[in-house]
Amino acid sequence: FLHFGLMHIVFNAMWLMDLGPMVERRKGSLWLLGFVLITAIASNFAQAYFVSPSFGGFSGVNYGLIGYAWII
Repeated sequence: FLHFGLMHIVFNAMWLMDLGPMVERRKGSLWLLGFVLITAIASNFAQAYFVSPSFGGFSGVNYGLIGYAWII
């Protein structure tokens, strides 16, 4: 749970608590777990490759959840 401060992890947790149950009700717990894992891996590799290897947080997963909720 690498983050750049208390507020960073709090806001990431709030987004996950808001969007996670909405997606979980539609697709199920296992689908949400897979989505979180795949999105976390993809966003972290993209961040490390294109920007910098010094980063932290769960924001990429939240952006993925926001995009999914918006499209659905």
